Amino acid sequence: MKPLQNLVHPVLLLCFGISATALSSCSHSTSPNSGTVTWTVPSIGTMFIFKGSSSTDPPILDTFEITATGQSIGGKSNVVRLVSRNMQDSSVGFYNLEPNGDFSLGDSGSSGLPGRMPEYTWQTFPVGDPQTISDPPVDTQDGPYHNVESSVRALVGIETLTVPAGTFSAYHAREIWKNFSTRTDSLSANSDSTVGYFDIWFVPSIGMYIKETDTTINTGHYKNFTTGEGDLIKYVPR
Repeated sequence: MKPLQNLVHPVLLLCFGISATALSSCSHSTSPNSGTVTWTVPSIGTMFIFKGSSSTDPPILDTFEITATGQSIGGKSNVVRLVSRNMQDSSVGFYNLEPNGDFSLGDSGSSGLPGRMPEYTWQTFPVGDPQTISDPPVDTQDGPYHNVESSVRALVGIETLTVPAGTFSAYHAREIWKNFSTRTDSLSANSDSTVGYFDIWFVPSIGMYIKETDTTINTGHYKNFTTGEGDLIKYVPR
């Protein structure tokens, strides 16, 4: 799954994989109206239990427990903090409910140098404002490999979605990211083209998303196809 990084993300907050078989169903989507989304902030102690699976890994349960709300972190002022626990480990995550109704997954990192403050990054999904969000292309050189990566996120629509935890009215957003890698030395002319599709369904009435799916397709030298899915199986409000 994507998302809550050190949260836990890419992408999203959860980092489950994806299964090819969907565990839920949804109705046809409808067009949303800008500025009409009102989020319910989950109370401290609320738990969201997800089941994630992928084409390469066995299923795993991940529990999110809300530990704080209304926090000011990384330039945001409506941040929800949580603890993510599974059989392997636990980690701290956070996300922000934007004033315009959008949803931002947070991530934090550090240079590791003494006295340096964590560096926060945010990945915003258009929920309240259907305007498409495009990230600036990232052009890097990693040894002999020249990589160019880009991503765009858009609101697909409003859907009635059923997952094991119940049936919800959800805002369906999709991220499409692309990476093109070329080896620039004289040893090889190999190149790889990768496209990823990350879909996530947000439910403002519970202050969380309820499902995510992830598909990665590599059509270059190293051809592969991987899928993953995470579904909310239990919602325990406080």
